[in-house]
Amino acid sequence: MPSEIPVYSADGKLVGGFTVPHDLEYESGRTSYAGDVYCKGVGVPYRHHCTLDALAPGIVGPSEVFYAGFVAEDPRLVGKHGIFQQRYQPYFSDWIGACGPKEEKIIPNSKHFPLSAVDVLQHVIWDTANRQSYYVLRYKGAREKFIPNGDPDALVALLKTMVRFGWNFPWDKTAIRDITADGQVSDVADMFRSKKLSHQLGTVYAVFYSLNKLARAQYRGFSTFDPITASMLFLGECGVLKHWKLKNMGHKEIQVHGYKLLVSGNTCAGIEDKEFGRRVQEEYRRRMIRSIEDI
Repeated sequence: MPSEIPVYSADGKLVGGFTVPHDLEYESGRTSYAGDVYCKGVGVPYRHHCTLDALAPGIVGPSEVFYAGFVAEDPRLVGKHGIFQQRYQPYFSDWIGACGPKEEKIIPNSKHFPLSAVDVLQHVIWDTANRQSYYVLRYKGAREKFIPNGDPDALVALLKTMVRFGWNFPWDKTAIRDITADGQVSDVADMFRSKKLSHQLGTVYAVFYSLNKLARAQYRGFSTFDPITASMLFLGECGVLKHWKLKNMGHKEIQVHGYKLLVSGNTCAGIEDKEFGRRVQEEYRRRMIRSIEDI
């Protein structure tokens, strides 16, 4: 049975919609179940979004990510399910519930990255002016997240594959949320190719930091060190940091070198807007210099 997807304006007025030829059951994130396939970008139950406007309706407080501004629960949108002509995050072009231009990398990345959890079956652009679209996906295995019961050996194998072949996450991405229990990546759209050391460190750090933050007990199964030290040591084990002689470096020295290298890498802020990403990188660098004094 086809499903009707309503589209609402930023202030909650119904302004349009489109039909998806699947009987949809909302699951999580932007993804809905559709029989033997999944659809990404076909609407969500509105909960909140981030905005740079401190006077926007429904402000509840600052975002944990400094460059995301404020978290808002807009009372005009609460209780509605669909797509909303409002960015979910101010630095990404995706409307709430939909997929914007940055998601288009899911098509080549899912083909070329060997541990992609999904195959893209169809890409439908329903708003050509704003390049908003949805994807029909098939998961290669169970759609089960790494937290809480993921295979630690599979996660190590994933990270080694990414380091070896130069596939990367932005370092401030909550990467563990996009990794399945069997060590595959479910959202490959933000991944990029590089063997630059800062990018490889950022990839490992994005996984270790987010795992430590969201499931510390699971993280302790990998390392008793802090995420930046653990990431440096992991790259050492992969043979990437041979010339650094980590065994001869103290813990504080590893941390300082690690943070300096990390903040020179790519963040989520620069995925679509390189200039904004550069400014965010500079702010991270200033914050890093202050934080090193406390190490």
